Amino acid sequence: MRLSVAMPTGSTGMKLRFWGKASQFGASDQLLIKASVHGGPFATFDTLRPQDEGLNNDVMSFYGGNVGHGPVSTTWVPATASNVVFEIQSGMDTGLFTIGGSIEVRALIGNPSPVANAGPNQSATDAGGDGVESFTLDGSGSSDPNGSIVSYEWRDGPTLLGNTASVGATLSLGVHNVVLTVTDDGGETASDSAVITVGAVGCVTQADCDDGVFCNGAEVCDPVLDCQPGTAVMTDDGVACTVDSCDEVGNAVVNAVNDANCDNGQFCDGSETCHATLDCQAGTAVPIDDGVGCTDDSCDEVGNVVVNAADDNLCDDGDPCTAGICDSATGCSHVAVEGCAVSVPSADRGGRLLMLLLIGAAAVRELAYARRSARTRGQ
Repeated sequence: MRLSVAMPTGSTGMKLRFWGKASQFGASDQLLIKASVHGGPFATFDTLRPQDEGLNNDVMSFYGGNVGHGPVSTTWVPATASNVVFEIQSGMDTGLFTIGGSIEVRALIGNPSPVANAGPNQSATDAGGDGVESFTLDGSGSSDPNGSIVSYEWRDGPTLLGNTASVGATLSLGVHNVVLTVTDDGGETASDSAVITVGAVGCVTQADCDDGVFCNGAEVCDPVLDCQPGTAVMTDDGVACTVDSCDEVGNAVVNAVNDANCDNGQFCDGSETCHATLDCQAGTAVPIDDGVGCTDDSCDEVGNVVVNAADDNLCDDGDPCTAGICDSATGCSHVAVEGCAVSVPSADRGGRLLMLLLIGAAAVRELAYARRSARTRGQ
């Protein structure tokens, strides 16, 4: 299929646009887009292949093959504006290509952009061991379809490497994305990049980097940067009262409990302890009861001691002729008050009744005191 087009004056190129659909396209099938200028031989300037456009079962669509895509579109810039004949040639062994609708050709007026070519990606090892390596960057494959390239600019990030088509560059260890920007005689620009990798000479496996030290972590062999330090072994167990450390001899992390880290500085509430997983635990209050009923029991936080103070008043048996004495070890005892005389009631009926009441009251007091002392000793 051929289409003849007369290029208008001032044209610097053309854009060919059409709808197409390919059925049962094989992996080796292709569609050739050719052009002949001024009756010259046909030259292929674009090739459509299934691996370029993608396959969908046994049907392959070139953009316009279904609603979800646009038409086939390709741009070609001839050397000069002239009469051009387009040819679409099928290179299919098994498939069928159908062109639907109109074929559109648009003239390109003005200056088309140049094409930048930064050359292939490169890699090298730091043979000198000085951390840098030299490369030649070649952008001579760059071109301009209707003029010439007038300037070149090579950059590694913000660093300018050179302003010629081919430059020598010394790069440090690591991966560098080198960008070439070209400008044509019409002021149009284009860019391309090449990845330049500088690797260190040294390690091959992780074992090559092992320094034999456990606590600083496992060293890593980087194919570009050589041996890299490891990450220090984590020692913190999240328990505040343990002392965390790394044992280089035993190649182990140690989290030792330390009761001193839990001490709240108080004597009377007991000694706090450190638990390996539960952290600080409260102590048991200091026992203050001495089992003696007539002592006042307390804890002295200032002196850090238990106080059991004897109190004679707790030994009063209600008898005015006896004195109660408290011994902090043995408890209460009673001694007769010297010279004490208690008047004896008269022998009449009222006097005898009063005497009985006094004797009964004394017996009740003695019984109450005996019960209290027994209860105290049983505590």
